Amino acid sequence: PYEHILKIPNLINKWKSLEYLTLCASCFQLQEIIYQISIHCNNFVGLGVPNAYIGKSDASAIATLLPNIKELDLRCANIEKEYLVMILKGCKELEYVDVRYCEGFDERVIDILKLASHLRTFTPEGSMLFDSDVDKEGVNDGFDLDLMFYCGYRSF
Repeated sequence: PYEHILKIPNLINKWKSLEYLTLCASCFQLQEIIYQISIHCNNFVGLGVPNAYIGKSDASAIATLLPNIKELDLRCANIEKEYLVMILKGCKELEYVDVRYCEGFDERVIDILKLASHLRTFTPEGSMLFDSDVDKEGVNDGFDLDLMFYCGYRSF
C-alpha cells in the first residue's frame, strides 16, 4: 500500500544488515531510499527495481551512492541507454545485471555489451529501443502473454 511505501526511507536506518532490496515499480522515492541505504547499510550488495522507470537522477543515484553493489535487477524497466551506461560505469563491482525486456535501449548495442563484458552475468535479452508491437491506439498485435507475466503485468 501507498502509505507503507512512504515509510521505507525512514526505516532503512534500522536495517543495518540489509544486503538486498527489491522495490515495486511505483516506488517514487528511489533516490531517497538509495541515499539512506548508502548511509546506513554497509553490507548492501544488490538492488532490484523491476518494471520501474529509471531516469537520469535515479541512474545517477545508483551509480554514485551504490558504487559497490554486485547485483542489479532492472527487468522490464524503462531505462535509456545513456542511463544504463552511467550505472555500468559507476558501479565497478557489479557481477550480475538483469535488464531483460527493458525499453529504452536495444539489447545489441555494442557500447553496452562492451561495458558489461566483464560481468559474470549480463542478460539484456528482449530489450528494445521501443515496443514496436504496440500500435498508436495501444492495441497489441503480437504481445507475448508469457512476457506479460514475466514483467508482472496484470492489466488484462
